[in-house]
Amino acid sequence: MMNDQSVTRLKLTHAVVNKATRGKWPQRLYFDTTVKGFGLLVGAKTKTFIVQHSVKGRLVRCTIGRLGIFTLDEARHEAKQKLAMMALGRDPVAEARAARAQGITFGEAAREYVEDNRTKLSPKTIEG
Repeated sequence: MMNDQSVTRLKLTHAVVNKATRGKWPQRLYFDTTVKGFGLLVGAKTKTFIVQHSVKGRLVRCTIGRLGIFTLDEARHEAKQKLAMMALGRDPVAEARAARAQGITFGEAAREYVEDNRTKLSPKTIEG
């Protein structure tokens, strides 16, 4: 976990987010005082919004997204939704991992495409 000196707690505003730096630490974490568990992780090159909360006795940290892709307001809204999930005992990180594991592979998709379009494809395409 991070050293206490690399964690700052304050109200995250647009000005704070824009001025946030990592200082002498590899990363610095700024936690919002208005939405408990919502924060900004500042590294050497990027600023990333995160949310962290205990789920079934285990601390879970979930990435919301980078500054620039998400505005502060969008990230705060997303954080509230993820915190609500976590409060109900759902782990968004584990759920995302499980969803990726259930995804279809390229080979499976190719075989399915060939089977569905066998009459439209040339023999060379089917062989490939």
